[in-house]
Amino acid sequence: MGSSRIYVARSDGTGANPLTKSSSSSFEPWFSPSGKRITFSSDRATGAHFDGYVMNADGSRQRGVTPTTSSSYPSGWGIQP
Repeated sequence: MGSSRIYVARSDGTGANPLTKSSSSSFEPWFSPSGKRITFSSDRATGAHFDGYVMNADGSRQRGVTPTTSSSYPSGWGIQP
């Protein structure tokens, strides 16, 4: 399976900027209600299953928030980009 990344862009589609840059797959991004953080799923820890991660809206401070023992998907904050 190939990798997928999470991007942010202007509302007209220009200025696309990748927030996730690893060779793993990252998907299902959700902005926090404040717009300051994004939760997402990724297989970066093991390559075998997906776990929940959170990062700042600019892509910094990416960190796992669920254990890596089985696939866990973040429920999001309800505001999908």
